[in-house]
Amino acid sequence: MFPAFLSGVLLCACATGEKAREVPVPAPGGFHVGGENRETVETGSLWYNRDVEIPLWEDAPQGLESGSIPALSVSLKLLDTEVLARGETVKALERLLRDTFYRGLLVRDYTEDQIRVQTMEYRDMGEEARYNMWLVNSATLNWDYRETFQMPVNGTRLLVVSRERFFYSGGAHPNYDKIYFVFDREVGVRIGLADVIRQESLPALKELINRELRLYKKIGSGDSLKNALFFVNEAEPTENYFFSSQGLVFHWDPYEIASYAEGYVEVCLPYDEIWEFLAPEGRRMAQEFADLP
Repeated sequence: MFPAFLSGVLLCACATGEKAREVPVPAPGGFHVGGENRETVETGSLWYNRDVEIPLWEDAPQGLESGSIPALSVSLKLLDTEVLARGETVKALERLLRDTFYRGLLVRDYTEDQIRVQTMEYRDMGEEARYNMWLVNSATLNWDYRETFQMPVNGTRLLVVSRERFFYSGGAHPNYDKIYFVFDREVGVRIGLADVIRQESLPALKELINRELRLYKKIGSGDSLKNALFFVNEAEPTENYFFSSQGLVFHWDPYEIASYAEGYVEVCLPYDEIWEFLAPEGRRMAQEFADLP
């Protein structure tokens, strides 16, 4: 089995010249499916949960050691966009959320489609593995797919939703990724980085991000991040960002700018340090949090 939590760091910028703080960032939690198909949903709830375990073969192939047939575990914790959008003044928001998260499908239809796609890929692999005696008894045949939505910010105007995926399909280790979605719920649009940061401020923003990464890795202010085993000389501001109560946060998945062992990398820049960089839309979103100009 895999650990319930994967490594990762969140770098929160302090005052200029101070060292960045390292805060553990939880990755997808562990779960156990006991061979059943479970659906959990409460009337009016924002969350729709589905856990299912799918055997690799309907009949055990010759040579399979005693024990259970390998299985695919699928665990989905999804946001019900219809429930979330109830009472919204902008009716287009629900459609936008569905298009963004679920390819335009309702949450239950998306669930069935995901299970179908994962099952097809798994069973296709199983047909090849059936005739390989070494693979038949290999633990790598137990696949795992998890998809979890969370809502870090549900403000009057600002809505932040995250989607985290964890998947194992054989090999040395599982993989995982996380993406943040930022919406202006009053207008009913998704907000990109270009909407919240002034174009002329991007070079200065990049400088602050790389300052924090260098502080974390304890390398010189002019050193390449490659000296700290990153994949890049300098990190670029990413579209995978979100607003938090502490500041504007930028997120990179494993392999984007650093190795798998580094886990998630997130840099948080306090609003008072980047206020001059924010475009009008960015300031409106940041003002959802208290004690801002």
